[in-house]
This record gives sequence, C-alpha cells and structure tokens, in this order.
Amino acid sequence: MDGSRCPGGSEAVAAGWLTPGQLRGPTVKRLFRNTYVLAGVSVTHEVWCAAATPACQGMR
Repeated sequence: MDGSRCPGGSEAVAAGWLTPGQLRGPTVKRLFRNTYVLAGVSVTHEVWCAAATPACQGMR
C-alpha cells in the first residue's frame, strides 16, 4: 500500500499486502465494511471523511 490509493480490505488481501487474519487482528482498525486503516493511524474526522469519499468507495 502506497498511501496514494485507498484499497479495501479484500483488495489488500488479494494483493498480498495483508492476510485475512491481519484484518481481524490488531494490525488494522475497521472503519466501514471493507474499509480499514493501519492500527497506528489516529482516526480523526478527516480520516473518517477520507474513508467515506466516493472516490475511495468506487475503488472497492
């Protein structure tokens, strides 16, 4: 993951960036269905908004 895109959890697993177990574990935080951020990210209003943008949703 390079930060310029917002892949969904299923895309991250398909690309080999994360495993299904990592999506269920402490590695990431779930924001929405198929929408995650790395656990170290501070989930601010801006992060929630970015995760919910149509541009990101259309990539899933």
